[in-house]
Amino acid sequence: MENPFGFGTIVEEEFFTDKVEEVAYIRQFVKSANHLVLISPRRFGKSSVVAKAVKQTGRKYMTVNLQQVTSVADLSAKLLKECFAL
Repeated sequence: MENPFGFGTIVEEEFFTDKVEEVAYIRQFVKSANHLVLISPRRFGKSSVVAKAVKQTGRKYMTVNLQQVTSVADLSAKLLKECFAL
């Protein structure tokens, strides 16, 4: 049987599960001056649910994958690349 779930990247639409309450809750934090920390196991959809909530606010945002960053130079390069992509 083929896996019905998308994973490994930020998922949208057909692979996004019904997390209406979570998206609304995160959207409140994005609109406020408060900080939010999400904690859950890997591949539970944290990035996807945050991306969906931020998109709904209409604010500009960027996504930076820090998993492979090994130095300040790596971090700087990734941040600059994403900033210029906006």
